[in-house]
Amino acid sequence: MSPIRWPENAVEQTIEKNLIGAKWNGDNFVSLGSVLAQIQKNSPVRELMLTYLGGKPACIAVTSPSEAPILWGRSGMQTPLDEQFLKSIVGQAARPYSIIESRLVTRYESYYFDPKNRLRLPALFLRLNDPQQSILYLDLYTGRVARSYSRWERLDRWLYEGLHDFDIPWFYLHRPLWDIVVIFGLSGGVWLSTTGIIIAWRRVRVVTSTSRDKQQNVAPVDSKVPDFPTATRF
Repeated sequence: MSPIRWPENAVEQTIEKNLIGAKWNGDNFVSLGSVLAQIQKNSPVRELMLTYLGGKPACIAVTSPSEAPILWGRSGMQTPLDEQFLKSIVGQAARPYSIIESRLVTRYESYYFDPKNRLRLPALFLRLNDPQQSILYLDLYTGRVARSYSRWERLDRWLYEGLHDFDIPWFYLHRPLWDIVVIFGLSGGVWLSTTGIIIAWRRVRVVTSTSRDKQQNVAPVDSKVPDFPTATRF
């Protein structure tokens, strides 16, 4: 979690709403039993999510954590989704801005990466010409925004996640190099902390020994009143 709160991107929020495109209505899922029976012909379903995609009811069936979900709509099973279909939804939601770049992402890259491989591939990359210079990664299996970055969020991705968490894809892809660099950095932190403690402890010893020596060198003061000789009268 970044300590900096960047301004919200209204364009991204509009796109996410338009990808759903409808409010919940239970009547749209009255035939859920038959849909579930058809999906389970392939493999048992562990999780079933009822949602909308572009205003049309759809079911996302997850069969296992390692497999891509199955998307089921009125037109039947469709996985992955059509790229042009998603681009048309995003293009309408982004108006008056438009899509200036789109491509299919088949492997992890700098802004679409997960060390635990939880982000699905392929994904659809889209770049907009809005003031925030937004980029989006759409999950082609669910039709949802998997990753999104504005101009400031991309800066935060390198300043915070890159330097603080050392989240650099190139190092992850060349392990154990990432582990070696992290262990070296942690060792440097431990060494700096240890030397700081040693210097502080030596300084405390010098101060306390100096104060003790000063107390020992001070002559004791006699609080008694000295006796003066008594004057003799002649």
